[in-house]
Amino acid sequence: MRLLRFEMKRVIRSLLYWLVFAIFVISVRLQIEEDLSLQKPQPGQTDYGTKTVVEPAVVYPQIMEDLLLSASDNHFTAYPFGFYRAKTLDAQKLRILGNLILRKPVWIPMRCFRKAMQSAGRFGRIPGRMKHN
Repeated sequence: MRLLRFEMKRVIRSLLYWLVFAIFVISVRLQIEEDLSLQKPQPGQTDYGTKTVVEPAVVYPQIMEDLLLSASDNHFTAYPFGFYRAKTLDAQKLRILGNLILRKPVWIPMRCFRKAMQSAGRFGRIPGRMKHN
């Protein structure tokens, strides 16, 4: 413990330590905004800020369309641990996926599901109804 205290004192007295510490503090200070308080928007401003909103009527049909496109091509892309991985399913798993797609998921509103299924017609058949050779 005595040696640890001795080494810590040597590091703290070092000019290099204080130089690195000062550069670190300055870089952090430059990256953080000065004014983080919320202010009411003034009338006539060109930008009032942004807000992220998940709109089911836009998101769900696109998700279903992407799923149906991947299923009709039998080419699925995954990113486990940040790496690209292409996956294909065998005929049985593809039929199971097609049957799951044909059932309306509980979390998708009916109008969104209908819109997704209508747009899926552009890509060909739904995998559960595909004939496998």
